[in-house]
Amino acid sequence: MERFLIYNFLGRANDLSDLLPSERFATAAAVIKAKGKDVEIWDGANINTLLSYPKAVIKDVERLEFYDKDISSDYSQLLKTEADKIISGGFEVIFVNLWRGPGFKFSIELVNTLKERKPTLKIYAIGQTVDRFR
Repeated sequence: MERFLIYNFLGRANDLSDLLPSERFATAAAVIKAKGKDVEIWDGANINTLLSYPKAVIKDVERLEFYDKDISSDYSQLLKTEADKIISGGFEVIFVNLWRGPGFKFSIELVNTLKERKPTLKIYAIGQTVDRFR
């Protein structure tokens, strides 16, 4: 059975509403599941996910300086860890929610990493301005 993942990486919370579950993900998952497909939602827009990031990342997120300082070793490890988790999940199709700012940059770099490691992976960008389900 084809496995789908709906993936959301927060990047930086601009206000508390960024940490609330998105009904869009649930709606998309319901449509996919109705077609008989296996689907998971990995929604990183919550406090627990933010607190799981390396301390240097959290510190920079609090200061709104996520990409203005050199945290490349922590950032690279976070990117690798996320890619490893996704690849080991056995997904064939991934919908990646795109945010503005740091979350966008991370998501794009994650997509590029995933495509390098698993070229057959189908990846679609979704979000408030890029919703496309094919």
